[in-house]
Amino acid sequence: MKTIIIDSKSKKDFCKKYIDDMPLDGKNTVVFKKSSTGCTDDQRRLNWMWCHEVAGSGIGEDETALDVHIRCKYKFGLPILMEEDEIFPIIFVKFQEAVQYAPNRSALYKIFCSEYIRTENFTKHQRARYLKNFQRFWISQGVNLQIQVCKD
Repeated sequence: MKTIIIDSKSKKDFCKKYIDDMPLDGKNTVVFKKSSTGCTDDQRRLNWMWCHEVAGSGIGEDETALDVHIRCKYKFGLPILMEEDEIFPIIFVKFQEAVQYAPNRSALYKIFCSEYIRTENFTKHQRARYLKNFQRFWISQGVNLQIQVCKD
């Protein structure tokens, strides 16, 4: 069985050729279905479990899982959005310009990350990258995360 997610013109062209090359003998079936690209419940659960573990470890600056989550949105989610989103970098640059000299800049960054970096809107691939970076960072800091997904 072959599964191909159509996410580029080259994959679409490949599928067309693949189907064109199939014999008309009734031995092949082609199934079209919508792909689920959003992050999974398992990824969300793992993220929150790790946020609780980091908060409970006493390592780092954050005492609650929510605070860990917000800091990690900045540390791991922001680079993903800056690379892969077309509009977010424009918004973030304007935000940085607006708060550049604000005396409460740190608090404003926390609010921005909490409100505008939406990890629940990440694709599975983006969330996997986020979790991989989360895991690597916190393990390097000495946090013993219970479920390790990276095998590098």
